[in-house]
Amino acid sequence: MFLGHYAVGFLLKRKFQEVPLWLLLVFSQLIDIIWPVLVMFGVEKVAYNAAANPFLRVEYTFYPISHSLIMTLLYAVLVFFLFHKLKNKTWALALSIAVASHWFLDLITHVPDLPILLTSKVGLGLWQYPKGWFRTEVIFFGIATYFVLDSNKDKSFRIWMFSGYILMIMLFLFMFFAPAITPTNLQLGLTTLLVMAILPTFAYFAEKKGRKK
Repeated sequence: MFLGHYAVGFLLKRKFQEVPLWLLLVFSQLIDIIWPVLVMFGVEKVAYNAAANPFLRVEYTFYPISHSLIMTLLYAVLVFFLFHKLKNKTWALALSIAVASHWFLDLITHVPDLPILLTSKVGLGLWQYPKGWFRTEVIFFGIATYFVLDSNKDKSFRIWMFSGYILMIMLFLFMFFAPAITPTNLQLGLTTLLVMAILPTFAYFAEKKGRKK
């Protein structure tokens, strides 16, 4: 899943207004931020194929540190205690939910490659139906974007976030229709981190511009 994780960040913002949106977006993608770093350093492994299905071209052969259920829950607990100490319970709860939600959303889409710990792997496999899932994810992201725009009437905020929404949809379309390639681990990692940074950056400036008024 890609856009769906950001949708969770948007929906959490609706509930936890005091937590910055950009942080909710970052933590909703935390394990997908950890993953490319580990891939670049050779700790976690991927393989590539030329499948017609764009969602199945990357094979996640070994990624228990970033994507196992046990580690995801551990990250969520650590985030809860960290932000409970640094900020308050509201921040801690919102950001830990964002972290934990990632694995359970991935469970819906991934083929059985998500580790529970090391060897047991699960996944409901909705990525095997690429056109249907593409539409579903775009709709989910669109609904969540509507809610976050509706929750903030500031014009500058809405312009920034709607622009971010359009850009992410364009990226998703490109990912869906782009030809299969075989990047190096460094290329994969850096590209993933760059893409992960886009929407949180738009959210940061959206809220910053809104606060200045």
